Amino acid sequence: MNYLNDEYEGYGAAFREKKYDAMLAAGRRVWTPTELPDLTAYLQKEKKSLDLILLAAARPKWWTPLVSGDGRSMDSAPMVGEIPGLRELDNLIGARATCRAGMGDFDGFLADLLAVKRVARHMSSRSGLEYDVGLEMDACADRAIGAVAARGILTAAQCATLSNALREMKTIERAAEIVNIWERWSTLDEVALIATGRAKLLGATDSVGGKFATIDRAAVDWDTVLRGVNATFDKELQLMSRPDAPVDKAAEAASLLRMQRAAAQSLAKQSTETRAQYTARITRAIGGPWDITLLFAMQRQGHLIGDMTRLVVAVAAQKAMTGHWPAKAENLLSAHLPTMPLDMAGMPVKYTVTPNGITVSGTGERGRLVSVGN
Repeated sequence: MNYLNDEYEGYGAAFREKKYDAMLAAGRRVWTPTELPDLTAYLQKEKKSLDLILLAAARPKWWTPLVSGDGRSMDSAPMVGEIPGLRELDNLIGARATCRAGMGDFDGFLADLLAVKRVARHMSSRSGLEYDVGLEMDACADRAIGAVAARGILTAAQCATLSNALREMKTIERAAEIVNIWERWSTLDEVALIATGRAKLLGATDSVGGKFATIDRAAVDWDTVLRGVNATFDKELQLMSRPDAPVDKAAEAASLLRMQRAAAQSLAKQSTETRAQYTARITRAIGGPWDITLLFAMQRQGHLIGDMTRLVVAVAAQKAMTGHWPAKAENLLSAHLPTMPLDMAGMPVKYTVTPNGITVSGTGERGRLVSVGN
């Protein structure tokens, strides 16, 4: 695929300039080829590539090198360059799926979105960054499913097939494991590279490696740094061990700010610093995990979007059987939906009947509105 390639000859200027937004919007509504000719042409051009993705997504096993062969750390070993392409990919397949639904091709619609969800689960098995992207891809598929179901165009049998497929998908819930294993050990790996004078292997930019190269390595107690980094991870993971864990937001923000300020300063040893003071400053500069509270919050938001999607499908099944939308979603509570989903504020999600179908919404990460449907 021509990931993020600006050379879309023959397509309209608006599509070339806003291709990502066009795909994103199309994947959140039912549409037909005559409505979006530029996007339709691009989908046709990339059909073979998209179909290959569906074949790859069906594979039972994946292989990805976790450590590069040229001495770089685990943190920089993944092919981070693939992430923008995967973000385009899931939105493009989502757009094709909602178009297929609009054309009455339920099987194609379902195959596309299940492929995105499988790739999302593959992505979420690696680093924190890729875990976040996997959650984003899964949410993209859920929103496309919700957009189609919320239009009331599916039959009861199709809703049942869709509901079963969603129920069989394993929930993405590995934030603690990702932080405890991948992020912890990649950071400790980075400490080892810095301590042995190989900081330039850390990364993507010379400025990153160059900054750590200014550390007076002989003046640092590196065992203390390792223990400090480990302690930071332990503290963060303990705080986030439960979804409803009480977190001192002010203390967390202050701790993150201290690490950011330390990282922004010159890392050369100051003449007035003792060995212990310099070691403590280097520990803060290298830090532990980035703000992992956000990773856990995104995981909970992903679960919320999944819950809302399943609710929309259940309501759509009722509409297919009765011919009208239920006045209240609570009327559908059953063994598969024992309670109304709660949003991240602890409140039941809001169910609304609109002229174009239905919408389910609630409070998501950082107090933002999250919705599925139309």
